[in-house]
Amino acid sequence: MPKQELRLALNRIASRGLRPAALLLGLVYLLHAGMLRAEYAAQASTWLIALETGLGIASLAIFLALGRRPLPPRYAHAVGTALIFLLLVAVSAYHVEMAPAFLTSFSLLTVAAGYLYLDRRWLVFTWAAMIGTWVFVIEQSYPQVSTQELATNIMAALGIGILANIVRTTTLVEAVQARYREKYYRQAWQRAAHQAHQNELRFRRLSEATTEGVVLHENGIVLDANQTLLDMFGVTLEQVKGQDSLQYLVPDERERLRRIIVERQESRLETTALRPDGTQFPIEINGKVIMDDERQVRVATVRDITERKQAEAEREQLIAELDAYAHTVAHDLKNPLSLVLAYTDLLREDLGSAPEELLREYLAGLTDGVQKTFRIIDDLLLLAQARQAEVQVEPLAMGEIVAEAQRMLQPMIVERGASIVCTTPWPLALGYAPWIEHVWLNYLSNALKYGGEPPRIEVGGAEQAEGSVRFWVRDYGPGIPEKERERLFEAFQQGKHLRGDSHGLGLSIVARIVTRLGGQVGFEQAEGGGSVFYFTLPRAEMQHVQAAR
Repeated sequence: MPKQELRLALNRIASRGLRPAALLLGLVYLLHAGMLRAEYAAQASTWLIALETGLGIASLAIFLALGRRPLPPRYAHAVGTALIFLLLVAVSAYHVEMAPAFLTSFSLLTVAAGYLYLDRRWLVFTWAAMIGTWVFVIEQSYPQVSTQELATNIMAALGIGILANIVRTTTLVEAVQARYREKYYRQAWQRAAHQAHQNELRFRRLSEATTEGVVLHENGIVLDANQTLLDMFGVTLEQVKGQDSLQYLVPDERERLRRIIVERQESRLETTALRPDGTQFPIEINGKVIMDDERQVRVATVRDITERKQAEAEREQLIAELDAYAHTVAHDLKNPLSLVLAYTDLLREDLGSAPEELLREYLAGLTDGVQKTFRIIDDLLLLAQARQAEVQVEPLAMGEIVAEAQRMLQPMIVERGASIVCTTPWPLALGYAPWIEHVWLNYLSNALKYGGEPPRIEVGGAEQAEGSVRFWVRDYGPGIPEKERERLFEAFQQGKHLRGDSHGLGLSIVARIVTRLGGQVGFEQAEGGGSVFYFTLPRAEMQHVQAAR
């Protein structure tokens, strides 16, 4: 503790005792003056009584002055010395005037000064003034006191005063130092606690800023977790803290994870997580052992890899589809191209000798082969677009879309003698008109091909309770065999009852389109025979209609 701070602290202690001392001295002076007037009026002179009365009033004035505002610590010893001098004047005047038989007043005053003063420079100055006054009073009023007796008395008083000063000053210094040490350690503890809190906040902010879940556990028991992980599992910190972390994994994976924890392995693995509501989702865990004070704990980062798994599944599906494309589409492209090549050879051979009617038949065959090739290529392009393109959905005029699809299929409708009936009003749905037109073209063309002789087709739509709209095409044909129903909407799957002359892309494109637009596709066996192919789309609310306008 610096000396300046110690001096300031000791002066502050001294200043706090001056006001009650001034009050006490003032009352003593006034009482003593009253006693002199009452009991020693014949011996005490008027000036002594007046002096002590004045000293009492002066001491009370100091008491009042000290009560109006705090005394600055640097003035503590000056004011204390003034009070001592007032007392010295009173004692000296009393001994000079009254010459009492006792001389202990000066000894007690010397001892008291040693006890009261905390600054030795002021103490030495005060003692010098006291001893000088003491010697003067003895010479004036007590000539019978010998020099040896006086010196012995003064030395005894100074010795006791010095001892009192050392004991009190040392005690106060130790008390002040102890208080400052306590204050220092308290502040150090507060700084450490604040720093720890700041470190915790910094760690919390960093852990919350990451997109990964972070959990701290000891032997599988959760110590802490960030908000990302809590949100991922749909729990609160209070629910998981102190609980077994493995309860949030599917039972089949818990033993494997527990073995890794027991063996203190640093691991990176994929597993399946379990939410309290029973839902499961894939996660990736990276675990590492760290030291927390003197114990080993494990910190693990957890990442929800649902999207990655979905992407991997889609990639695998795409690879499978492309593999099927290599076999199926190549085979289907070979048929119309072979037809084109055959008609080209025939045309080259018979160009000069064949009749015009036969040549026209050759040209019609060429045209048909090229058109089939273009249809396959267009379907492949549409399938690729439905996978990647970003489109703006809007309320659909479904009646106009269906009418346009029927117009495009009109030659086939006339050829088959088909009838198409709309059985319901068209509800409003959200979608992308060019894609939805392709859906209707596919459903209607299949119904025309396989909807009976002649085909009878019903179309319609209705709102569903969950906020979607369901559209359907119903025919009265032989239906779909049960073994082919599950794979109807998979790419490159050909059912001989549904599309024996197709290249296996139509319904897979429909499924891809509707899924991209937020709906679902499906098939039902109709009551009384026939098939119902349907798809759903999100319902268009009034704000969507107003925005479209």
